[in-house]
Amino acid sequence: MVKQIRIKVEKVDTETGEVIESTEIKRHDLKQPTGPHDFGLNHREQMDLLKDIQDKILAGEADFLK
Repeated sequence: MVKQIRIKVEKVDTETGEVIESTEIKRHDLKQPTGPHDFGLNHREQMDLLKDIQDKILAGEADFLK
């Protein structure tokens, strides 16, 4: 059995709890590490993840500028 971690960003109406938009940012397969560098996300993956999340936040905030 393969297990994954899925990271999603959701835009939600806080009054109703309705999910307006849901975007899967990353899927990460969980597997046994073979060395010390196989744990978690490497630096590039971490930076890409932060960039994708920041892009979604900025897009949501940009809606107020229209």
